[in-house]
Amino acid sequence: AKCWDLHPNWASLVSEPKIEPQNLEGMPRDSHSRFLTVDLRSLNGMRTLSMFWIILGHTGSTIFFNFNLSYFSYWAFNPENYKWLKEWYFPLYAGLFGVDSFLFISGLLVSYKFSQQMSKRSLKHMTVAKELKFWSLYCLARWLRLLPVLLVVMLSTWKLVGQLSTSPSWNIYWNDSYVEPCDKYWWATLLFIQNLYPSGESFGNKGNFCVPVSWYLAVDMQLYIFVAPLVLITYHYGLYTAAFNKFKKLAASGFILALIA
Repeated sequence: AKCWDLHPNWASLVSEPKIEPQNLEGMPRDSHSRFLTVDLRSLNGMRTLSMFWIILGHTGSTIFFNFNLSYFSYWAFNPENYKWLKEWYFPLYAGLFGVDSFLFISGLLVSYKFSQQMSKRSLKHMTVAKELKFWSLYCLARWLRLLPVLLVVMLSTWKLVGQLSTSPSWNIYWNDSYVEPCDKYWWATLLFIQNLYPSGESFGNKGNFCVPVSWYLAVDMQLYIFVAPLVLITYHYGLYTAAFNKFKKLAASGFILALIA
């Protein structure tokens, strides 16, 4: 019941965040990560401002582009509204780039946390089995962390929300936008590949995959699984040094050719 109690929750929300202490147990004295205890409290402000920016962009797009019978004539035929839209276009619709700040925060925190863990591990004592176990648990932990909330949202959108209202066009709109895509591609959403398959637009009633707004989770998961480990391994282990040094020129040439192509 205390989770809904305003008094203690408000005190927690407005309290000054504390700097998380560094856990140096098992960390070599010459490890770079001994110096990674930094003040990350500014990320709270970045997260808040970015969220306000995204909400502002969605609100503006709803006012100007999602017309319906209740306010269509007022907004659509008032020239002053389009003048206002032109003047405020950047602060409103550049909110699309506000999403990038969340990807930045996620990448920064992953690098910070796992650099501490990886600095405690010795390259000499590594084996293929240990590395496969470590990175498998790394991916599994993220998937299990995001899955429950996504599952609740998906089932609510798919099976519940459509039953809460009735109108001449409501069922057609909701079925086309959410129910039918989830009937076909619910599994892709749970695997966090919906932006790749079936892909398509991720907003409005043109979305081709289940829960269109979940595209961000798919992108975040893919960067977490495929990009973050590559950066961390390169920084801490030199891509396991021996193999990297042997093929680094060939890998660099292939990467450049791929960019040119």
